[in-house]
Amino acid sequence: MTVYRPHDGGNGWETLTDDEIDYACRTAMKMRELSIGRGHKDHRAEGTKEYDESVALRIQALGALGELVARKFLGYPMKLVTENFSKADLPDNIEVRLIGNNSYGLRIYPRTDDSRRVVGVVIEPGRERSPPWRIPGWIVAEDGKQERWSMSPCGRPPMYAVPQEHLRPVSELKNLVQSRDRRK
Repeated sequence: MTVYRPHDGGNGWETLTDDEIDYACRTAMKMRELSIGRGHKDHRAEGTKEYDESVALRIQALGALGELVARKFLGYPMKLVTENFSKADLPDNIEVRLIGNNSYGLRIYPRTDDSRRVVGVVIEPGRERSPPWRIPGWIVAEDGKQERWSMSPCGRPPMYAVPQEHLRPVSELKNLVQSRDRRK
């Protein structure tokens, strides 16, 4: 049986300024507006009892906040892209996933490109403006798609929830990004 708990082995920590947090929220509103205009469905929120537009916007805002945290930690420019619906969130084929509880695993979906590097950012409910935020690690999507981590919580679409103890240290990803930058 898989046990989900926080794991401190490969953590990174990052803080954003109030202006950076506000920027993430404003960008999330633009992203949500574009999503609605294109008829995109938010499968994490729709179909739940508590769903309404504010839930979908909150999910979008948390995603933008997580992406900005990862951008800053990894040394990328602090510019979010509003029309990035099927591409990797960051350069170097990096996807950022929100981990909404300190003990949850890192979500990888079956449709995620196997070559993607998926990095998690923990932002717990009620701590959205309480940095520093924890980045417990990363994994190549193909490595995270293991049957033992497969689940469909609350009747939602299937996913793989990789326990934090199985993630690679986020400093390793930072070193990969920085070594690529030095080669240019």
